[in-house]
Amino acid sequence: MEKTISFTKVKLPFGWLGNMSPYPITHMGKIWKTTEALFQALRFNDEVIQEAIRNEPNPMVCKMKIKAIIKQLTKDSELHKRAVGPQSIKDLENMELCVRLKIEQHKEIKKMLLSTAGYFIYEDVTLRGRKGSNLFWGALKNSDGKWEGENHLGKIWMKLREEIIDYYKKMPLKVTSSKFGLEEDPYKILKDFYEKGYDISVLRTDDMRWYIPVDEIDWSLPPQCYRVISPSDGKIIADYSNL
Repeated sequence: MEKTISFTKVKLPFGWLGNMSPYPITHMGKIWKTTEALFQALRFNDEVIQEAIRNEPNPMVCKMKIKAIIKQLTKDSELHKRAVGPQSIKDLENMELCVRLKIEQHKEIKKMLLSTAGYFIYEDVTLRGRKGSNLFWGALKNSDGKWEGENHLGKIWMKLREEIIDYYKKMPLKVTSSKFGLEEDPYKILKDFYEKGYDISVLRTDDMRWYIPVDEIDWSLPPQCYRVISPSDGKIIADYSNL
C-alpha cells in the first residue's frame, strides 16, 4: 500500500512544502519572500512587474495582484511581457528552480524533506476542486481514496529528495564514520546483519543519518541503530548504543 504525505495550507502539517510557506529565498542577488513570489515573477520579462511581485509581503495578495496585472496587459495588448506560459516546460523548470533554492538555502527544509523518505508527496487540492491549474500542480483525493491529478509540485519535491539521498549515498564512507571513529560504514554493517536475519534493535532501513555531512547533523541525537543480537543464542554481536 502506498504511503502518502499531503500538504494544503501553510499552517497545517507539512505546510512547509507549500510555495506560500514563509521561507525567503535569494535569486540573482535579490531576496524573495516566498518561492511563490519568485515563481510568479519568473513568468514575466518586465522588471517593473517583477518588482511589484517581489515587494508584496502577502503571498495571497500577490496572487490577486498578478491576476490584475495579466488583465491589464491583455487590455493594453502587452501580453508579450508574459514570457513564460503557465504549465509549460519552462514553467516546470522554474518551479523546480524555486523549490531547489528553498532546499539549498534552508537546512531545516532539507532535514524535514529527508524525513519523508519512502512516502509519496501530494499537493492536496481536494477542497479547491478541478478549476484552473489545480490538477496540474497538485491532485485531489476522490471518494474511493485514489488521487487524481498530475501533481507536478509533489513530483518535484520527490525528485529533489531522491537527488539528496543519492548524493549522501555516494559520499566517502569515512566522512560519515569518522565522527564515531569507525573505519567502515555502520549503516552498511547493520543492514547486512538485518538482511541475514539477525535481531536489530531500533533499525530503520530508511535512516539517512549515516550519510548526512558532519556539519549538517545534530550529533546530540542518539543513533537510530543500537544492538545486533544473534538469533541462535541471544548473544550481542555488535553494540552501537554508546556511540
